Amino acid sequence: MIGVRTQVPYYYLLYMKYLNIFLYTLVLSLLIVSCNPSNQGAIPEEIIAIDVKNEQRLTFEDVFSKIELIPLETSENSLIEESRSTIGFNKVNGRYYIGDRKQKNVIVFEANGKHLYSSNQRLGRGPEEFPELYRYLVRDDNGNIIIYAVFMSKLFEYDIDGNFIDKYNVPKLYTTNKMMAISKDTIAFYCSTPRKNDNSIVQNALVFYSLRDERIIKKIDSIYQDEMAAQTNRNCFQRFNDSISFNHNFPSNEIYRIDPNSLEVTCKYRLDFGEYNWNSDKGKKIGVNIISKYIRENCKNMVMVGTKLENSEYLIVMYSFKGQSNVLFYNKKSKRIAIKENPVGTKELLLRLNYIDDEYIYGLCTPKGVRNQISPDLLDDSSLAVLDSIKMSDNPIIVKYKFKKTFLK
Repeated sequence: MIGVRTQVPYYYLLYMKYLNIFLYTLVLSLLIVSCNPSNQGAIPEEIIAIDVKNEQRLTFEDVFSKIELIPLETSENSLIEESRSTIGFNKVNGRYYIGDRKQKNVIVFEANGKHLYSSNQRLGRGPEEFPELYRYLVRDDNGNIIIYAVFMSKLFEYDIDGNFIDKYNVPKLYTTNKMMAISKDTIAFYCSTPRKNDNSIVQNALVFYSLRDERIIKKIDSIYQDEMAAQTNRNCFQRFNDSISFNHNFPSNEIYRIDPNSLEVTCKYRLDFGEYNWNSDKGKKIGVNIISKYIRENCKNMVMVGTKLENSEYLIVMYSFKGQSNVLFYNKKSKRIAIKENPVGTKELLLRLNYIDDEYIYGLCTPKGVRNQISPDLLDDSSLAVLDSIKMSDNPIIVKYKFKKTFLK
């Protein structure tokens, strides 16, 4: 009827009001979840579906054109004692940084392996010395070393020649697993090392700290953590071009992006292995003494993701499935996927990977491992000479795997 105004019942208006509030809250929650690495349900920018049984298979020669060996100088001042040392590679000056927690030392080598500097020359209690090495990082822009003395709540910064630059007050983040200089002022602390029965400290969190303001400027709490203490990935932070990738150190199918300006964290990729996706069996307490057994049993039917590396063109993931080590290669441009089996104890083994750039993958290997696990067929003359001359008492050797230019195009 024209001209007749129908009155809307009050309860209907109230219903619509709360419906709008609910929908707004739901959308906002989805946006927050998509930026939060604490939630396994984060919305990724891209889902990479992998058929582990039927993807293209690769040989060593399909992926790499050659292997180069860089022997690290062995001397009293450069000796690496820690068997689980990790390699740091600074892309600005091309130097190698080896962290040796046993000696409280960061040992720096030139691109040719010549020893340059050892940070334990500054070990002590003096005003420009550091008393302990809990964790360390290397600045990407200038190669400076920052050493975290957690019990003093201090960061100590030294330049590439070992000269003292500054020291900074920081919290006692005992659970820190990895660190990265996001910018000149901001340090990221990945606090994932579990400490049971202690709720007074930061744990299971990604923390961003301002050196200038001496305060935590952002903290993402409750990072998803498996109930087992296994560490399957050591490359938690990685910078390439203007992007920063973040990965959990425990089995996780997600790869995140950190915006260095806003410090927003978004889910960039999710690996989807279908029926073989890893089930963390959360809630089941797993002691350190049975981790190996647990992994062997569960990897029979599930894919356990380990090291993840990324450059401008490729995402590379090491994983275990049905008792076999494998390497997944994903071309980000062509979207092609291929898998290389990584049989332990053979010369087809791709060693534990420490760093990647657009031309090489870098690994660190003992002299014994190089002799037993590196195929001489892919070595050039200079690297063959290294292979013939190394001694079992020498420092580890840097192994450089060079990508084929036509690989997965």
